[in-house]
Amino acid sequence: MKDLTEIKLTLYFTIAYLAIFTALAILKGNYEFVYYIFIMASLLVLTVYYYKKIHLTLLMLTGLSLLGIMHVMGGVVSIGATQLYYVY
Repeated sequence: MKDLTEIKLTLYFTIAYLAIFTALAILKGNYEFVYYIFIMASLLVLTVYYYKKIHLTLLMLTGLSLLGIMHVMGGVVSIGATQLYYVY
């Protein structure tokens, strides 16, 4: 039962950051990135539907969520005039 609660928290976290970064992308006029977030949301729906069938653990789901937030931050967050993707 504890894992199910943690999985739900991971899901809510993922949905929240997708919503926040979608709004930021729209405010910045980055409509290409809105499309990319739509693709990520579609993959999230597939993951929620199939996570038991493909035996994804809580650690794997959390890792995918963290990978996702790094990707959306890279496309939306800017340091000066440079997107985070291009800062190393």
